Amino acid sequence: MPSPSVQSSPKTFIHPRQKLKSLAKRACSLWVVVYVDQPKKPGEPGFRPISELIQRAHGDVDACIEGNADGVVLINEFCSLEEFEPCVKSVREAYPELKLGVNYLGDERETYGFGESFRLAKDYSLEFVWTDFAGVDDIVERAPVSLHDIEAVRPDSVFYCSGVHMKYSTLKDQSKPIEKSALQALGFVDGVIITGPKTGVPCPPENVKRVREVIGNYPLGLASGVSADNVREVLPYIDFALVASSLQNSDKRIVKEKVSDLCRVLDEKMPQK
Repeated sequence: MPSPSVQSSPKTFIHPRQKLKSLAKRACSLWVVVYVDQPKKPGEPGFRPISELIQRAHGDVDACIEGNADGVVLINEFCSLEEFEPCVKSVREAYPELKLGVNYLGDERETYGFGESFRLAKDYSLEFVWTDFAGVDDIVERAPVSLHDIEAVRPDSVFYCSGVHMKYSTLKDQSKPIEKSALQALGFVDGVIITGPKTGVPCPPENVKRVREVIGNYPLGLASGVSADNVREVLPYIDFALVASSLQNSDKRIVKEKVSDLCRVLDEKMPQK
C-alpha cells in the first residue's frame, strides 16, 4: 500500500510587484552594480588582497548611498567565491539598512550562479538576487538548466531577477522572439531583465516596448547601457535598472554625482496607482 503523501502548508503568494515595492524609493528603482574585481592572479603585480577588495566595495557603496540610489548589487569579476563572500559579509554588516543584492557569476561547479547567489542572500539577509541567465533560453554559452531546480532553492522573500536574450549569449534558435522568452520566465523570476548586445550599449527601445506589452504588470528591468542621457525614452516601460558603466570613473569606481544625475531623471517617472 503506498505511503500517504506528506501534507505541507500552502505558501502565501506575494506578487513580484509587491516585493519590488517594498524595496523601492521611486517608481523606477536604481540598483547600482558594484564590482568586486580582481584584475590579477595571486602573486602577480596588482593582485588585490581581500582587505583592499572590501575597502573598494565600501567606497562604492558610500557613493551609491550619497547619490540616493535605491540599492546596490555586488557582482564578482575575475575573483573567486572565497574572495567575494567576505566583501558581501562586510558590506552587509557595515550597512545594515541598505537594500543589498548579489550576482555571483558562477564557477565550474555551477555555471549559472544561482545556487551560491541564493545561499549568499540567505546567509547575509540580502533583499534581491540577480543572475544573468534565467534558464528559459537554450544558449550556446551554457548547458541547459532545470527551472525547477532553480525554483527549489530560491528564497521566497528575495526579489529574484534574471535575464532573457541577454548580452554575451547566443540563442541556439535565433528566430525565438524576445516576447516568448519573457513570457516563459514569468513565475520563475520576480523580475524579467533585458539588455543591449554588450556592456554599455542600451537595449533597443523597441525591444523594451515589445516585452512590456506581453508581460503586463510584471516587473521589467534593464541591465546594460542605462544612463541619464538615454533612459527617458524607456522610462515609462521599466520598473528597475541595474547600472554600472555610466556611473563609473576610469578606474571602474562609482561616482556619486553620476548616481545623483541618473536618480533625478528616474524621479520623473510617476508612481503607479
